[in-house]
Amino acid sequence: MPTKPARGSTPTDYGTKVVFARTITRSPLELYKHLRDLSRLILVVKHPPKTIVEKGDAFEIISADGEHKISGRFINEKPGSLIAWASSTDSDFVHAGSVRFDPAPGDEGTEVTVTIEYKGGGSSKLSEQALGGPGKIVADTLRRFKAFVETGEIPTIDGQSVGAPQKSKKKT
Repeated sequence: MPTKPARGSTPTDYGTKVVFARTITRSPLELYKHLRDLSRLILVVKHPPKTIVEKGDAFEIISADGEHKISGRFINEKPGSLIAWASSTDSDFVHAGSVRFDPAPGDEGTEVTVTIEYKGGGSSKLSEQALGGPGKIVADTLRRFKAFVETGEIPTIDGQSVGAPQKSKKKT
C-alpha cells in the first residue's frame, strides 16, 4: 500500500510542509516507544547519521559526513499518541515535526502520521539533501519503519544480480 499524504500538525509555519501516513499493524504504544528511542529509530533511516546525542528532551544529530548538525528538543510527548519536536534556530536544518499515532479503522493497527515543516532560504540546500526533494526521505523512512516493525527486516534489492542480458532471437 503506497504512502499517502495525510493530516498532521507541527508547532510552526516554516513554509514547506511534508505530511505522510501509513497504517502499521502494531499498537500505538509499541510504535511510540520505537520512534521515541532515537538509537532505534536510526535503524530504519536509509542513510543514518554519524552521531546522535540525547540528553533529556534535547538532542543533537551529526550527519554521516560530519558536515551538518541538527540540534533541538522534544516539545510535546504523549506516550502512544504523539511525539513533537523543534530544531534550534542555529541548526543546519531548521524544522519542526510531529508523529501522531491514531487507531486505524476496523482495529487494523495504528495510523502513523509524520509531519515536518522546514524553512527554505539559507538551509534550503540542506533541506533538499535531508528530505531528498518533497518528502522523499520521510516517505522512504516511514515505509522502511513499517516493514521493520511488522517483519523484523527491511526489504532491499542491494547486492542482487541483474542477470545476463537477454539475447534477441532472430527468425531464420
